[in-house]
Amino acid sequence: MSDTSAPTRPRGVTDLLPLRGFVGALVLLAAGGLALLWPQTTTLAAFHLPWYALALLFYLAETCLVHLHFRRGAHSFSMSEVPLVLGLLFATPRELVLSQFIGCALALAVQRRQSLVKVTFNLANFALTSAVAVAVVHALLPGPTHIGIRAWGAVAVATVAGTSLGCLNVSLAIFLSERRIDAARLTYAFAMFFASALTNVSLGLIAATILDFHPAAAWLLAIPTATVFLAYRAYLREREKHEILEFLYSANRILTQNPELEPAILALLGEARTMFRAETAEAIIAPPDGARLLRIRIDSQGEPRLMEAVSDPVVLAWWERMANHNGPVVLQNTRDHHRRFLDRMFRDARDSGSSLEREYLEHENVRNALVASLRGETRAIGMLMVGNRMGEGSSFGPQDLRLFEALANHVSVALENGRLEQSLAQLRELEQKLTQLAFHDPLTGLANRALFAERLDQTFAAAKADGRTCAVLFIDLDDFKTVNDTLGHDAGDELLRIVGERITGCLRPADQPARLGGDEFAVIIEDALSTQAAERIAARITDALRAPIHVHGRELHIRASVGIATSQGVRDADELLRNADLAMYMAKADGKGRYRWFRPSMRAALVNRHQLKADLERAAENGEFQVHYQPIVDLRTGQPVAAEALVRWVHPERGLMFPETFIAEAEHSGLINEIGRFVLRHACAQVGAWQQHIERRPGEPPFAVAVNLSPAQFAQPDLVTQIDEAVEAAGIDPNSLILEITESMMLQASERVLRTLDLLSGFGVRLAMDDFGTGYASLASLRKLPIDIIKIAKTFTDDITGNEEKSPFVRAMIELGESLGLVTLAEGIETAQQARELERLGCRLGQGYHFARPVPGAGIELLLQRYTEQQAGLAKVIAFPA
Repeated sequence: MSDTSAPTRPRGVTDLLPLRGFVGALVLLAAGGLALLWPQTTTLAAFHLPWYALALLFYLAETCLVHLHFRRGAHSFSMSEVPLVLGLLFATPRELVLSQFIGCALALAVQRRQSLVKVTFNLANFALTSAVAVAVVHALLPGPTHIGIRAWGAVAVATVAGTSLGCLNVSLAIFLSERRIDAARLTYAFAMFFASALTNVSLGLIAATILDFHPAAAWLLAIPTATVFLAYRAYLREREKHEILEFLYSANRILTQNPELEPAILALLGEARTMFRAETAEAIIAPPDGARLLRIRIDSQGEPRLMEAVSDPVVLAWWERMANHNGPVVLQNTRDHHRRFLDRMFRDARDSGSSLEREYLEHENVRNALVASLRGETRAIGMLMVGNRMGEGSSFGPQDLRLFEALANHVSVALENGRLEQSLAQLRELEQKLTQLAFHDPLTGLANRALFAERLDQTFAAAKADGRTCAVLFIDLDDFKTVNDTLGHDAGDELLRIVGERITGCLRPADQPARLGGDEFAVIIEDALSTQAAERIAARITDALRAPIHVHGRELHIRASVGIATSQGVRDADELLRNADLAMYMAKADGKGRYRWFRPSMRAALVNRHQLKADLERAAENGEFQVHYQPIVDLRTGQPVAAEALVRWVHPERGLMFPETFIAEAEHSGLINEIGRFVLRHACAQVGAWQQHIERRPGEPPFAVAVNLSPAQFAQPDLVTQIDEAVEAAGIDPNSLILEITESMMLQASERVLRTLDLLSGFGVRLAMDDFGTGYASLASLRKLPIDIIKIAKTFTDDITGNEEKSPFVRAMIELGESLGLVTLAEGIETAQQARELERLGCRLGQGYHFARPVPGAGIELLLQRYTEQQAGLAKVIAFPA
């Protein structure tokens, strides 16, 4: 019969859950089987074997074992089939179970000192296999019988059936603990099991026959039984010797045939972990030039750590000891399971040695270890270690020590034969490449934040020492997130690469550019003798980035905000960078696409900005936002046909605040999404209320509401769901909702954005291109986009009267829209003359202060009522408070 040695050191509670579940199921099955067999009180043969004698036989069988090891577990083969055969014939099922439980429990818990999980598993496995064997033998032999051919066959079948199930359970337990299958070794384990099981059953049947015929002759079985056991052990030892030879051959092949040091050592450590059944393996290499030690390590999860520099004081102290010591050592933490060192090194320095050994084991996070120095002709060239022995008897022994010494000698010879210097030269080259990667941005090739900080510290210190002035430019791309959200991150990366090239092209040889992360760049100007040097470079950068950039077949127009700060009056490099960063934010606040010099007063503005962000968060929680509406009228009749929703913030201290004072910060902080959802829900509900008071002629579109969507809102994956829910909650026709999207965003739309636009259009929502004429929309793009309305920007409306150059341009936009079947809407109409001119040019709809200022929802109801009552003309202005 075989039992299991599960992992002595599990990787984690989660990893053990399947194994513990399996053990629990096994316990339940065993308990159920024993409950069914417990009432049976008869034996099959006339001879009766006392339960205590049977328990002694089970105890002896489980203390005399041979092990076939896996990594974390082992098949342990015993001769327990012999007492099982005797128990099936000469004991009642109750006595068999009781004697097996007592004998095996003593062997497992006292003699072999297994853990509670292992003891529970093995006892449940023994009980289940015995229950199966009893059930089979009683099915084949319903009543008392004589010892003969029929009884031999029935008992043999029952014993093999029960122990086969036990072997399967052990294999499954090993698989659950290791999460992998060693097919070759598992096949060998099954072959070994069947061979031993048949032999043991034969011995048991011979013993049963002798006891039935002449009990006094039973002592004659002692010698053949001992011979069989010794044969098992000798066979497995010969197999272990064969595996050792294979391991040494494999190690030699790895070291001689692999031309590179690092993969050779890594492969060798993997082989060593398997051979020594260790969780951890490590090699430390000592370069010949006296440089820092280098470590290659494979941890308990099998993850390699390659060529790490060793700086731990404990490891360095242990290396000093091993460098002056010949031969391997076995280390065992005395705090672990009452074990002691199997081999003690440094007999002349026991006080300090014991402490250092314990510290080394604890630092390496191992219970026990084999350690050997790698010796060259003149010096120690490295050190090998394997740690945390797994499986039954989890400690390294004398045979492991001798094998490990042979392995260390093989590695020493391979490293000494010129390969160490050659491989370390390759390593130095690799380190240079890694240093390049560690201190440079892989996308643009510029210095990264770490290298920039180091250079800035050096430049700042040198400038202070020499009485010079250095400067920093902090560069941030405007609305870069829109590119990632609409075109994807690949396009964003390509844009950043081109921006890095353009920034570098604007600099002098001594200037030092860097990419700090995301869309942030910086430049160090070492000798800014005059403010003009930094300002000229900042102007060149902003101008260079205004030129169109072609990315993935699209023409993008990008701008950047630049902050400038000098070292004058600054305490350290960190403060210099913070000043430049603050100046950049002020450039964004002033309209973006420009540069600004740092001024101390900007700190107060920064405080205000942070306060604004905190106030916005509070406003979102307290519901301080309101929605006002500006009517949109038919220019031919003056009839209000829609209203645009515009958010307002009723600040508890600053009063009514308009979007231009807080929307930018809302977009920057992400609160724009929450504000946008509020406006959308409020606008849909409001237009539903208005429509109840409006008589609609057949074929006339419903009174509508227009809602602006920012790029951040449009990037939300659930945008279509939000709109669907808002329309459904308000109970309105989707055609009543107009979504306004800027022309620039539509022109940069990715395939994902286009799919979203198509979904919204198919849903019935109308789409309007806002600020038409400012983003250079082409006829092809207008045909591709599913839009219904184009809104002519206020810039063109302002100059339409008395400007012969603008009027034909506006006419062309109107005619373009009409030819594509789109409704044209002019915004920013402030005079009757502008309204009449737009009507003459063919514009359908208009919006602006000439008709009404934005008002609360009740004001729109009043406007609709007045129109119905008075049928007001085009020139009539309905004045509402701002």
